[in-house]
Amino acid sequence: MKILLIVFTLCSSISLVACGGSGSSSSSGGGADLNLNGMWRVHHHFNEGGDFIRTYTLTLVQTDNAVTGTDIVPDPGPGPSPDSPCDSRINSYSGEVTGNSFSGTVTSDIYTETFTVAGSSNYLEGGFTVTYPAGTCRGTYNGNMIMTRI
Repeated sequence: MKILLIVFTLCSSISLVACGGSGSSSSSGGGADLNLNGMWRVHHHFNEGGDFIRTYTLTLVQTDNAVTGTDIVPDPGPGPSPDSPCDSRINSYSGEVTGNSFSGTVTSDIYTETFTVAGSSNYLEGGFTVTYPAGTCRGTYNGNMIMTRI
C-alpha cells in the first residue's frame, strides 16, 4: 500500500509538471507572437491596376512589441518604380506588434504611410494607405503590401 501511494504521488507530480501545473503559463507575457528582428524586403502594390509603387529592403529591430526600421535601401524589385516626383527617401519607419499583426507608420519628406500586415515571423501581408499632401502626386492611395524575410 505504501508503494502504491509513493507511485501515485510521483505520477501526480510528473503530470502536474508536464501539464504546466500550479497555474503556470507558457506565454512570454509580451503579447508579441512575431519576431521581426532581421532583414526584410517590402513590396507595395496599388489597388488600382496592381502596379508596384515601391520596393525596398530594411532591417527591423524589435524590442518587446515596438519595432523600428533601419538601413532602408530602395530595391528596384520585379516591377516598375514610381515616378521620380513620387519617390523619396524614407525618414522614419516604426510600428508595433500585437499577436501576429504588425502595424506602423512610414514617413518621408513628401508622404506619410500607414500599414497593417499579419502572418508569420518570415512572411507578412496586408494593406497600406499612403498620403501625399502636396505636389505632383497629391492624394491618398491604398494598396496591398507583402513583407518577406531575406
